[in-house]
Amino acid sequence: MNRALALSSGRAIMIGAVGLAVANPASFAQTATFEGLGYLGSNPFSRARGVSADGNTVVGVTSIPEGGSRAFRWTRTTGMVSLGALDGQSLPSDAFAASADGSVIVGQSGVLPFGFMGFRWTEADGMVGLGHLGTTPSTSATGISADGSVVVGRSVSAAIGNEAYRWTADTGMVGLGPIPGGGGTNARNISADGTVIVGVGTAAGGRAEAWRWTEDTGIVGIGRLPGPPWAPDAGSSSAAAISADNSTIVGLGIGEFGQAEAFKWRVDTGIFGLGIPFFALATEAYGVSENGNIVVGEATIDFDEEWVSAFIDRGDGIELLEDVLRNDFGVDLGTWILAAATGITPDGRVIVGWGHPDGDRYGEIEAFMVVFHCPADLSGSSDPNIIGYGQPDGIIDAADFFYYLDQFVAGNLAVADLTGSSDPNDPAYGVPDGQIDATDFFYFLDIFVVGCP
Repeated sequence: MNRALALSSGRAIMIGAVGLAVANPASFAQTATFEGLGYLGSNPFSRARGVSADGNTVVGVTSIPEGGSRAFRWTRTTGMVSLGALDGQSLPSDAFAASADGSVIVGQSGVLPFGFMGFRWTEADGMVGLGHLGTTPSTSATGISADGSVVVGRSVSAAIGNEAYRWTADTGMVGLGPIPGGGGTNARNISADGTVIVGVGTAAGGRAEAWRWTEDTGIVGIGRLPGPPWAPDAGSSSAAAISADNSTIVGLGIGEFGQAEAFKWRVDTGIFGLGIPFFALATEAYGVSENGNIVVGEATIDFDEEWVSAFIDRGDGIELLEDVLRNDFGVDLGTWILAAATGITPDGRVIVGWGHPDGDRYGEIEAFMVVFHCPADLSGSSDPNIIGYGQPDGIIDAADFFYYLDQFVAGNLAVADLTGSSDPNDPAYGVPDGQIDATDFFYFLDIFVVGCP
């Protein structure tokens, strides 16, 4: 095999190859890692509710040493950190969502004498309450735009009771009104660009119906799963999440046989159920990837015991996340039982949720994070001055190639040192050797050509 490489100006590249031999694609298969995120109190309890789009910040609720529970923020650098409570009160708090870079977090906190208030947290300002639509102290904040400027949730108004709202610093909390022909509403999530809000409302006849809001249309129901043959209009739906490209909504419905069933709604297809696999009695979706192809949630496997298991749907049916990790990626989960997958990044690289690390469904509860790794996915941009440079984006393209080339020229061992040999049959192939040379470059070419599953 002959390979020629010429570098000029640090970034220009010309590759001539009489024959380019690529190693067995199985050698570069996507891999996955799993880790529990711990908890802060002596009571073994934490649950991850959401994850930032860049995959670096996880939010949720944890036990604390003083007793009770608090909203948390977790990063690789800081570990799990309590966000406290509004006004420093010793009441519980919970975090539900984060901006794309994790710098802004929203949730709810207990307030005296009773009730809850939605909050918006930043490192500079700490936890700041968003107020209420009416006089009843019952408000939650459950969704946030990618830039952190728009918050959505539910409050209580004098007009319709439970009412969805949209909050910005300029407008404050603004109610979105009732679902057409019905009553109360609850905003569950918002699109990355802040233009589309999804939630659930009480539609005509008292049945729950998922809805979609834009500034032009207001609240519009997206339909319900069909009920049983003897009562086809008895179905219901509740939206939980919207994809970053605004095309797909997922959530929970009551379907044909009166069972709770995860659903997907797309602009081109409308609403449809994702099915209930043989191992489950019901399913509910909590998160969706940017293009709508990957859905995560929980599957009920025992109604009497209220047992649930985390699921993933990669486009070819619902599977237990445990089975996918163990069987497809060879991940050793030990005694972990994964109970619910509650969030996923737009690129599908990171999934968060909660489970039972001790293998006892009545025992410990702990937040977890799953990260899928593709060895050639290194950067979302080839420009060091653009956000996304050095951040994997789930796509193998020229940005990854030029990012690796930058690190190769710069001598960055952490990124560019990939192998001790260019021969796939050599035991040193794919094993970093502490130096950067042509073998590393050609190894990267191999994995770049193979791509990712």
